[in-house]
Amino acid sequence: MAPCNFISGTVPRGTRDCRSFVTRDCDPGSQSVPRLAGLVGRASCPSLSDRQDACPTEEGIASGVFPRNDIRNPPRNLFLGTHIPIKIAVPNVGTDSTHGITDPDFVRSVIAPVDYSLFDRELESVRLLSTGMDNTSLSFYTEGNPKWRFRILNSLLKKIAREEGVDHQVLRESFERGRVAVCKPSPTGKAFAVGENLKVKVNANIGTSGDVHDEDFELRKLEAAVKAGTDAVMDLSTGGNLRSVRKKIVNESPVPVGSVPIYEAIVESVRKRGGGERMEPEEMLDAIRLHGEDGISFVTVHCGVTLSALAHLKQKPRVCGIVSRGGSFLARWMRANNSENPLFERYDDVLEICKKYGMVISLGDGLRPGAIADSLDQAQVEELVTLGQLSRRARERGVQAIIEGPGHVPIDQIPAQILLQKQLCDNAPFYVLGPLVTDIAPGLDHITSAIGGAIAAMSGADFLCYVTPSEHLGLPDVADVRMGVLAARAAGHAADLAKRRPGAWEWDEKMSRARKQRDWAEQIRLAIDPDLAREIRARTCREDHETCTMCGDLCAYKADSGE
Repeated sequence: MAPCNFISGTVPRGTRDCRSFVTRDCDPGSQSVPRLAGLVGRASCPSLSDRQDACPTEEGIASGVFPRNDIRNPPRNLFLGTHIPIKIAVPNVGTDSTHGITDPDFVRSVIAPVDYSLFDRELESVRLLSTGMDNTSLSFYTEGNPKWRFRILNSLLKKIAREEGVDHQVLRESFERGRVAVCKPSPTGKAFAVGENLKVKVNANIGTSGDVHDEDFELRKLEAAVKAGTDAVMDLSTGGNLRSVRKKIVNESPVPVGSVPIYEAIVESVRKRGGGERMEPEEMLDAIRLHGEDGISFVTVHCGVTLSALAHLKQKPRVCGIVSRGGSFLARWMRANNSENPLFERYDDVLEICKKYGMVISLGDGLRPGAIADSLDQAQVEELVTLGQLSRRARERGVQAIIEGPGHVPIDQIPAQILLQKQLCDNAPFYVLGPLVTDIAPGLDHITSAIGGAIAAMSGADFLCYVTPSEHLGLPDVADVRMGVLAARAAGHAADLAKRRPGAWEWDEKMSRARKQRDWAEQIRLAIDPDLAREIRARTCREDHETCTMCGDLCAYKADSGE
């Protein structure tokens, strides 16, 4: 199957004359789309916020008649009324596109359902609304012409490329090969991309438990995570009204929201039948559908926990067994019912749900090691092999996939484990929990995970799930969430420095120059957490203090400059 046009699915495959699908006489209307709420991701990074590079100017309106161009020699851009550039990817019979990434259904699934602006300032006069036809199609509607319907994936990729400082065509190629995933935004935020050649991203887990289920408390944790600079959050709620807290988080979050639907299926089964092993397979799928309906951007699904993998655990028991909550309950269900994992057996149904609701599938590592002694055993490796196979099936069905990883891993194993994942999973984006490099530091696991996270990200991991000081001890509070995000961001930035990601080196150099000049205001502005830097400075020094109280008049910078 050859890749087809990024514009409306109404354009038949193989069409060479697109003129009949172009509208040029539309009034973009006067109503503007609400601006994004809150502090999002790395907006506080000076090297990025100082950038002034706007969208490159592109001239003219294409004729609409194109030869069968190779993807390396793309046709010109097409301008549609309000100067919205849409790249037309004309079918190429000789192109290998088994991944199906440019299929119209895939485009539809990536960017919808949404009703908010994702793109450039020039598009803010355009109202974005869902068509409502299938809950997935993203359509442009203007006051003057409500007939516009076309996909805008290419514009989204261009915007992401500008924000990341990477070449648009390189990003698009990585996306089409399944090496970059784009998570759709929440109703008040924006999309983000994770994967090859992009800056390391950070996720913060929040959510209720059976013991603590205060929805306002979770929203305060969301606010703290976003302010600290997280790129995404996951709602892992297991207590209280699960749908209520999920909807509130999705509606309030300016960053994409992920979830683990099996938790809800387990909780409901326990409430109704007294045990998670009494779940019906259809209820597991229903939970995924429910999360899709509520606007979740990416879902963790533990499809790789199979009877074959569990056999390895029986042959060689672990120190800590299965530490993934979703993985452990699925394994219990499988043993109690003497049946294969329904999420593995009915994987095609899982993919259809993800495709319908535009969710990235995050293939969960239900058998990740929860102890240093359990790292890289047969069960973990077999699950990873299965996840690689499932990620390929996802791409063939037009569903984006990311792979989840460990866990507790000794430092010397981290590069090898990342390499193994990348090889087995065709360089799909890798999402790691930590990894934690020692088991002995409860209360400090945001540090042990940042050590592992920096090494993992330098070795090729793309997405770091934070770990808080409360890990292994209890439910994190607002302060824990803040420190977890900051530790993970520092780890990710250290890896970006090592890989020379655009903006990373410049940010550090600006800080170093401000430090040399003893420009305290600039140092605080450039800090990864200005509030924390300001608080410590105010606590230890007078406002007019030229140096710090560590050195005083014996300041090395003063001595070096001859003062």
